Amino acid sequence: MSSEIRESGIRVGFYLEGILTHATGSLAHVKQKTGPRVGKYHVNLEDIEHIAVTAIQRSIIEADVIVVDELGPMELNSNAFVKAVREALAAPKHFLGTIHKRASHEIIVEIKNDPTFQIVELTSESRNEIPREITEKILS
Repeated sequence: MSSEIRESGIRVGFYLEGILTHATGSLAHVKQKTGPRVGKYHVNLEDIEHIAVTAIQRSIIEADVIVVDELGPMELNSNAFVKAVREALAAPKHFLGTIHKRASHEIIVEIKNDPTFQIVELTSESRNEIPREITEKILS
């Protein structure tokens, strides 16, 4: 799970948190000096691999539903993250992930072209109904 880091009301980066582990770190930040660049941010591959990959791997073993927020340009810079997502998608469990609208990584193309996956576009009109619909699908 990720959320914004703001300083004086200006977004300067993104936090990263593992839901099962509660480990936190930085996904990307304007002040970070190393890592792949996405827009004005440098991606923190070390935290992605330590927190996100570990959380996905643990979810494959322990969770009933694997949730990944998000499969976006920053996260997909990590080969270990992509590998963990592939393993999660192959696991015999429900997978719920968010896909960044502009993401074009090969794994996103594969997901979009695989008829076994259902892609639901979240809009301002649908955002109140989508959680109920997803919950019903998972529980059925």
